[in-house]
Amino acid sequence: MKIIKSYSASKRILVIGATGFLGANLASYQYSMEEYEIIGIGRKVQPEWFTGKYHQKLDFSERAINSTIESLKPDVIVNCAAITSHDACESNPDLADLINTKLAVSLAKSALDNGAKFVQISSDAVFSGMRVTEPYREGDITSPFSKYGETKLRAEIGILDINSNALIIRVNFFGWSPGGHRSILEFIASELLKGNQIEGFTDYIVTSQYVETLLRDTYELFERDISGVVHLSSKDAVSKFDFGLLVAKEFGLKSELITPTLFGKSDTGTAVSRSRNLMLDSSFAEELLGRDRQCQLDGIKIARERIRLVPKMFHTPPDDWRNNENWQ
Repeated sequence: MKIIKSYSASKRILVIGATGFLGANLASYQYSMEEYEIIGIGRKVQPEWFTGKYHQKLDFSERAINSTIESLKPDVIVNCAAITSHDACESNPDLADLINTKLAVSLAKSALDNGAKFVQISSDAVFSGMRVTEPYREGDITSPFSKYGETKLRAEIGILDINSNALIIRVNFFGWSPGGHRSILEFIASELLKGNQIEGFTDYIVTSQYVETLLRDTYELFERDISGVVHLSSKDAVSKFDFGLLVAKEFGLKSELITPTLFGKSDTGTAVSRSRNLMLDSSFAEELLGRDRQCQLDGIKIARERIRLVPKMFHTPPDDWRNNENWQ
């Protein structure tokens, strides 16, 4: 992995939502993508850590989007932009529909019109999560349990309806972010580091993928011009409680601070009941990529090794909690 130093590459990746969790990771690193120049688009002012080309954009009309893509002429467009909070989508459904659905479909159409490969980052939340043992495969019936999942599913349908060459990646992921608070990994590690008691939900199960692995695999898929829906997930299904125990062990933190709790009965103040089993079957991705999927513990171990790169990635201040000398 190399931090981007120059932009002499012959091809361009346009990252939509470049200051969000996933977009920031894609924009800050080169995942064996030396031939690509990465250009970012986001609603925020260009952050200090984003040293490449960046465009602040507040107009998401179809005309404005097409004009931007025509001028930038990207070879690949990766849409990481989304309102990912389930509660935020419930409280502001119109905005969720605009960003999560309409923007994604407009981008897919513009990509087709301008000859660019389109990659949509979707979610495991397109499923109900009511299965007990069997993981969800790409062709299984979808049934979102929240407004967030509904908007992501409508985006998938709309994208493939107008752009059959688009690649849709269903994911759940963890890793490091610019602010240090966007990932479950960051929440657990920071709270345990402070000695705070936290709840670990035993009835919310996912196949979460380490972000670096996710982006590497996404790159390989669009380089091979794979289209349709692909699940990129870990090979093991882990509850939030068990994930917390893995983080505590790997980072040398106190696992006894994690209290096993049922999400369905916890007083979380959330607008959406999220007692779910959202494990994804990634056997299709294994077949396409020719290798086994990574387990969540291995992803946590890589994150532990990569934490030393966070200051360079995101220009974190000296007092950032991740600048722990025991982890460097």
